[in-house]
Amino acid sequence: MTLNFNTLFGQRDVRETATATVGTKFWSCSGWCFHPNNANEIVSTEIDWNTTTRHSFFNENDNLIGLFATVNLPHGAVVTGAIVYGNAGTSNATWILHRVPFATAVAETMATASAGTEDTTISSAIIDNSLYGYHFHFANGEIDANDEIFGARITYTI
Repeated sequence: MTLNFNTLFGQRDVRETATATVGTKFWSCSGWCFHPNNANEIVSTEIDWNTTTRHSFFNENDNLIGLFATVNLPHGAVVTGAIVYGNAGTSNATWILHRVPFATAVAETMATASAGTEDTTISSAIIDNSLYGYHFHFANGEIDANDEIFGARITYTI
């Protein structure tokens, strides 16, 4: 078997090999990937320096806020599941996985559930990066004081 690695900026470019392999794949992000819907909302990112596993979005204010996190998946991938993880306080907060057409910017719901619950009933599951952008979203008012988002995961196949 001959391996043919192209170079990209002096490094081996294995993207073609990585995306060409069929099977179940995972996309994930930490809680730090989530940002307020409105730049005027006062929030903070908390890091617990005592552990290396606690890099999360944390709302330490009394403001009820919304959050979003951009999602980047390979063109043609088929989404089979999505989940957002958080502390116990977020179990009453509902997340939505949206796809947004470039032509209208009107978000379409692909999946939705309470934080900590995976949705495997995906609408419009095939990723089309030529026509849509994708993101997780908590609507304004969903994230309350002391709510903490740990991260998110999408399961997909190629």
